[in-house]
Amino acid sequence: MREVFNEIKEIKRDDDLEHWAKDNRDCFHDPTRQELEFITEIYRVNHFRQNLEKKRLLHGGSFADPFIIAKASVEGAIVVTQEQYKEGETKIPNICQHFSIQYLDLKGLLRQEKWVF
Repeated sequence: MREVFNEIKEIKRDDDLEHWAKDNRDCFHDPTRQELEFITEIYRVNHFRQNLEKKRLLHGGSFADPFIIAKASVEGAIVVTQEQYKEGETKIPNICQHFSIQYLDLKGLLRQEKWVF
């Protein structure tokens, strides 16, 4: 998603992730109509709208969270995030739970995929 690329680029970390993103820019597409419609649904929830806007203003620039959640909803995918659910917050897990979208942290993904190191 374009917003994910923009957020990575704006952080200016000059690390492997940023280099990978720049080398693979073609995988960061514009959101589909369905994804944009789902983002509208997220913002219709007053609590989410107020807090997402506050986060965007504090961090400035791009804000990929709603785009990631919308992509997962439309594609029937699982969101992988290191954010933790916190009552009354507007974290990725809170929004996912509200809309019944499955989410995992990295450890949960490793367990689900039965990856062993």
